[in-house]
Amino acid sequence: MIIYFIGLYVVSLLLGYDSAFSEATLMIGKSISDTDSRTGYQDAITPPILSILGFVLYGIVLAWVVYGFIKYGWLVGLGIIVGLLFLMSLNKVILLPKKDSEHFRRIITRSIIRRHADYLRDGDELRASAVKMLLERLDIPVSEFISELKNDNRGQ
Repeated sequence: MIIYFIGLYVVSLLLGYDSAFSEATLMIGKSISDTDSRTGYQDAITPPILSILGFVLYGIVLAWVVYGFIKYGWLVGLGIIVGLLFLMSLNKVILLPKKDSEHFRRIITRSIIRRHADYLRDGDELRASAVKMLLERLDIPVSEFISELKNDNRGQ
């Protein structure tokens, strides 16, 4: 039973991190948007891998909770759900990076830069220009960076 509850805490940490990361993408997505949309550019700046990881994480959470219901009964199972949500909230407040932290901004920025580079490499000018616009809204001077890269490649 101790191992189950340690696993429950780990799952609550992962859920809290996922929740905080989603809040960060929402906050940044709305801040760079010039419309009154509820989400702004959240979908555009969210790293693509996050949806896959979220799907896997929620599958693990569901399996963990169902196992608790089966193994310990419905009353303990309800307590598991309440405890999981409480621990997740507590972790977000105490341990995990806040939604406006540099940690999340750095992850989002690196993901967008990688996507921009991939689109340029693949010759997809339309997507590259859309991602360039996002980077410029994040105050990252893409045009200067790309011209420096092109000059470095010509010199070699």
